[in-house]
Amino acid sequence: MSLITTRFTGRKCGTAFINAQLWAKMPQAEQVNLLGKIAGSPIPPGDISGRNVMIHLRSPIIDWTNEVFSLRLKGIIPDVRPDGTVSEHSGNGVDRHPFVVNESGILTCEQARQGTPEGGHFADIAEHEYHLADQFCPEHADHALAFGSYDGIRYQFNGVDHKLGFVVFGVETADDFRLSSIFKSHLIGMLDNSDFPQIGQSFGQALARFHGVRDAYRGGYIHRYLHWGNIGLIASGLGGNSGTRVILRDFESTLSLNELSPRQRIGYLFIDIAQSILLCQGMALNIPDYFGKTELELYFMQTYFGSEGIEAWSKMPDRNNFPAMLKQLKTDCIAGQAVDIVNFLNTHPQPFFRFLGDYLGQHVL
Repeated sequence: MSLITTRFTGRKCGTAFINAQLWAKMPQAEQVNLLGKIAGSPIPPGDISGRNVMIHLRSPIIDWTNEVFSLRLKGIIPDVRPDGTVSEHSGNGVDRHPFVVNESGILTCEQARQGTPEGGHFADIAEHEYHLADQFCPEHADHALAFGSYDGIRYQFNGVDHKLGFVVFGVETADDFRLSSIFKSHLIGMLDNSDFPQIGQSFGQALARFHGVRDAYRGGYIHRYLHWGNIGLIASGLGGNSGTRVILRDFESTLSLNELSPRQRIGYLFIDIAQSILLCQGMALNIPDYFGKTELELYFMQTYFGSEGIEAWSKMPDRNNFPAMLKQLKTDCIAGQAVDIVNFLNTHPQPFFRFLGDYLGQHVL
């Protein structure tokens, strides 16, 4: 993959590194508009969602065999003070007590060490997100278009300056649809019965590839922050052009499995898998009755584990209490309890937890 390096100037100045293949397919007017937005040209309020900005392309561009209808720009609207520093984000979207697993496989919760710049993005993490998206697109991630950094704009945390930047993705729908869109009734009406099993199956496929399941968890990644807003949704009813599927987004908290000890891998894999099951259960609760009720997590497990996972899940009589079990685990960890994750899984009274212990142990230890 070749990158074009270009300088941009405006209210904000800096350097952009751009996917040469995709850039060549964009009309010059779209190129100018994109660089202008990065440099600080006015953005309609309706195009802003958190620290993301959407640009709707006048005509789609083709990447691989897929059409890209819009661009998602992350980190281009930092709240810059007169001295060039950026304020800390204090709203939603930050896990204040994330799970942490040490080399010995001890699971705890820690106070988040580093805040998030309001409307901005760390330059090094923006580059990391770009390369991960490029590795997993187009099937399981947005299309990686560009990343870069700003001159003189920084975020201070504990006396340390952090350089800020941005990342740009091509999106296969005209709008930024995520699993959180399921809550919007006007979007539900654009989906049909077949979409929901496909969403569950595609979610399992995406996470399995991201984790590197087929490679015995070598070379894969941990996401760490799977929630409604970090799972993209591509569906023909929502303007997608290649079938209903899930894509992973927001890779700023990811960890490389190759850099973790075996017991750490089990702990972090458990967290990712458990969060995914919670999402499937929550999504099923918000699907209107006329679609029919279904355990979407079974479709997720079908493509992630195969029949063994489905069988183990079906043997758990109180699986509807799974969210409460995970909430209690987090509460205990926040209160200071340290959990040996391998022992926790292997001795748990619920069969699905023991299945996870066996499955991950066989593949990782």
